[in-house]
Amino acid sequence: MATPGQTERDCDDLDPFLHPAEFFLRHLPVINHAIHAASRRASLRDEELDDFASHLKLKLIEDDYAVIRKYEQRSSFMAFISVVIQRALLDYRIAQWGKWHASAQARRLGDVGVTIEAILVRDGKTIDEALPALLRRWPDLTRDRVREMLDTLPARTLRPRDVSLDEAASDGATPEETDVYPAHATLLGDSTSASA
Repeated sequence: MATPGQTERDCDDLDPFLHPAEFFLRHLPVINHAIHAASRRASLRDEELDDFASHLKLKLIEDDYAVIRKYEQRSSFMAFISVVIQRALLDYRIAQWGKWHASAQARRLGDVGVTIEAILVRDGKTIDEALPALLRRWPDLTRDRVREMLDTLPARTLRPRDVSLDEAASDGATPEETDVYPAHATLLGDSTSASA
């Protein structure tokens, strides 16, 4: 049986004619590694990672391991499962948020504007959380410039999302206050309110 210390090549040497359930179990370390790698690239939070991992594993075993049975050994299992996971992550995100399209103003600002809108508005991160990722692509970008660009973007209606009761109770905001980001005040990463 595959162990976490085994390499991708060790796992690919396993008999591909095993029952799909056994093949799945023996390749579980490879699957888990690929899930974590895709989740890191997509900047999933820990709770999102757990939800996605569970969702994906259910998708892999549903319909009598249909996805696993489609593996034909034309590439390594790691390459195959990585593509499956990337596609599943896109589907998972679309199910969470709906299809995302950058606003016309973000497109006018270029790649940096589209990225700022996606990270700050769609993903709900603050400027402080987003700045390190933005600086890796655009080293000359400043916090003030990000704020200026964010202020030019239109307010967007957010898609409802599932929250825990504890999170909803600690928020203290009414649904009317959270439907639209007024002047993007919640995204600025400071304690100023939208009415200030």
